[in-house]
Amino acid sequence: MYDFKSTYLFSSVVTQTPYFTQYYQAKMPDVRQTNFMSFHFNPILENFQFLESFQKDFHQDTDQSFLRFHWPQDEGIYPEIFSYLHENNYQLGRMELLKINPQDFMMSSSQPEITITSLNKNNMEDYLNLNYEADLEHGRIYAEQKQIQYQGYLKRPHIQPYLAFHNNHLVASIDLIVLKSSIEINSLYVAPKYRRQGIASALQEKAVEIAEEHKSVLILIADAEDTPIDMYEEQGYDSLHSIIIAEKQL
Repeated sequence: MYDFKSTYLFSSVVTQTPYFTQYYQAKMPDVRQTNFMSFHFNPILENFQFLESFQKDFHQDTDQSFLRFHWPQDEGIYPEIFSYLHENNYQLGRMELLKINPQDFMMSSSQPEITITSLNKNNMEDYLNLNYEADLEHGRIYAEQKQIQYQGYLKRPHIQPYLAFHNNHLVASIDLIVLKSSIEINSLYVAPKYRRQGIASALQEKAVEIAEEHKSVLILIADAEDTPIDMYEEQGYDSLHSIIIAEKQL
């Protein structure tokens, strides 16, 4: 019931065929999570090279400097494709889809001294600044384009960010997306100085509270290389599905 098709995308479908779907976000062309080709089947080398050429033309026409492909859910890569990707300087990654029922969440024993509040006009600037600093890890252009996404949240009632303040200083945030049958944790960020103090767990407890109100489960997409998936599993999350990603600079 819960798979990657159940998750929320901040992009539009520009091309859809029996073989692939091309996603694009004109306002955020450098944000790779919103600009990619998703395969409907596991391609052999000849098919991949054809689709690679198609996406390369599209990205060059839209002034994008990268290629990104998503393999079908829970499928691997054929050896000849793996060799081709390696020879052509692609970086491989994997995303995991995790789920938890609210009653299964392992609550943190620590009680951080924070105040959690929802995003509003008064704290929007603090929220934008916090996430700008977080997104700088991926480059200035990426961080600036993500600001466009954040600025639209107050106009989207199904997107519900919550902010954690310590002594009136914003130190963390979590973005929740209310879907038909689940609540998706779209992002969770804690400023480096305030990590390992139970703040992330406190924000997740807020997410659990929202999920209980909606009688929904919590889901999230974790980057298998950058996210401590073991931490989520210790909290009670189950890993449902995975997707292999290949991307490269043009």
